[in-house]
Amino acid sequence: MSKITHLGTIASLYEHMGFSMLEKPLFAMERVENVLEKINYIPQQFSYGFYAIGFKKNLQGYMKYGRRQYDFTKGVLSFTAPHQVLSFDNLLAENASGWYLFFHKELFNISNQNMELEKFRFFDYEVNESLHLSEREETEISELLERLNKEYKAPIDKTSSLLLSGILNVLFLYAERYYKRQFITRNDYDSHFVDRFKKVLRGSFKDGDSESTPTVVSLAQMMNISPNYLSDMLRTLTGLSTQGHIHNHIIEEAKQLISKGEYRISEIAYQLGFSYPQHFSTFFKEKTGLSPSEFKKKVL
Repeated sequence: MSKITHLGTIASLYEHMGFSMLEKPLFAMERVENVLEKINYIPQQFSYGFYAIGFKKNLQGYMKYGRRQYDFTKGVLSFTAPHQVLSFDNLLAENASGWYLFFHKELFNISNQNMELEKFRFFDYEVNESLHLSEREETEISELLERLNKEYKAPIDKTSSLLLSGILNVLFLYAERYYKRQFITRNDYDSHFVDRFKKVLRGSFKDGDSESTPTVVSLAQMMNISPNYLSDMLRTLTGLSTQGHIHNHIIEEAKQLISKGEYRISEIAYQLGFSYPQHFSTFFKEKTGLSPSEFKKKVL
């Protein structure tokens, strides 16, 4: 296994690739074409200590993100959080264009925005869940990035950090909007996505096996989707997150088991993955307004 090179700062990345930075150590952006000219300077496997965004057109080849492989020809806008392991393979730069953006979280602190980047969940999506832009969306993002580059190259002053972080925030909001559109259009393409998820959810419950109770992570793995992407897509399409669907299914399973009249409440709690019956009783009452015992009296 090759060594993972960690590039903790944007300055270290630029030094590694032989680029000259402007006097803005918390933010930088480069044309994709310029980065690809330095592709041989990029380590085989690497990670950043900062955030990165890629807006790529006509770039062919593959990028590995964790254990997944992403075909560049199938994505336009991608997001990377710190400490995610990346690697490139077989990149073909002919006719490639676009932008790479790099920024440290501290940029938002200095500008007094105190941005919680964690709320933009797409930074934790898998790389093969990049944002696929429509022609109109691509134009809007291109125009926004040109504005960002103009500000990046402007002389530094007291408003520089505020303007850079402000334009980035607009970019994040556009990405959230476009992802919601993508969730819907992806469901049109794979019209049985929600049905397939529910089938996976049902199949993850096995009578008498307390270890089979699913988690958001386990369901995402079975769906071959990152946990955040799965939850956000389900929330857009159904109004419920993955956890919400799990809770609803547990309640339906519990109601069926109680209605059979064959099991004690403690046995049902164990079958559904609860270590303590009182935790199950509290959960059931929170969701239904009745305790398991009260529900049992009502249906039997």
